[in-house]
Amino acid sequence: PAENRIHAPDSRSLPNKTVLVTARILYGLPAMLRSEPEKTVVRLRLSGKTPVEGVAGPSGEVTIALTAPEKPGRYQLELEADPEGAIGIGPLQSSSTLEVISISKAPVKQP
Repeated sequence: PAENRIHAPDSRSLPNKTVLVTARILYGLPAMLRSEPEKTVVRLRLSGKTPVEGVAGPSGEVTIALTAPEKPGRYQLELEADPEGAIGIGPLQSSSTLEVISISKAPVKQP
């Protein structure tokens, strides 16, 4: 059977910078056979941070801003659409990766 899913691509950021994560709800049924909710709550969790939410429109797409951690490394983002099951499609859960990178200064060449 066709299943609804949620997806967000992996992201990269500098420490403590704002990251825009675009999540998309992928409906399992063709458009003619499904009802598209006007608004769907999408929650984004990053370990050690307060969860942030956004609202996806009928297209199923939402962009959520969050602040990257201050330490470089790979972090898992937890995505959840319709977390309370209010519209009957969820909760849909998925994850993606946030890579926080550090830019170190290149050594200066001595003449």
